[in-house]
Amino acid sequence: MIDTDYKNGWRYIVWVGGVDDYYKRYEDAKRDADEWKDKGYDDVIIEHLKKEIPLMTDKVDLKVINELENFKKEIEKQWMLNI
Repeated sequence: MIDTDYKNGWRYIVWVGGVDDYYKRYEDAKRDADEWKDKGYDDVIIEHLKKEIPLMTDKVDLKVINELENFKKEIEKQWMLNI
């Protein structure tokens, strides 16, 4: 969801209680947050949206992971034999 918001140009969310309002410029978000605070609301938060960096876990080759696990076990076995 945040990635879609970011792609649409939104960079800031002003939260008042659980209600959100989106902004493209910090100056606009700050002005709105200050207005809510001036009205007596104390639960006002400005959230800065950042572009999500996808984790590469979906592209990790499970075969490579298994090979590494097997290599680790083999090294541990050899180490135990040398003690």
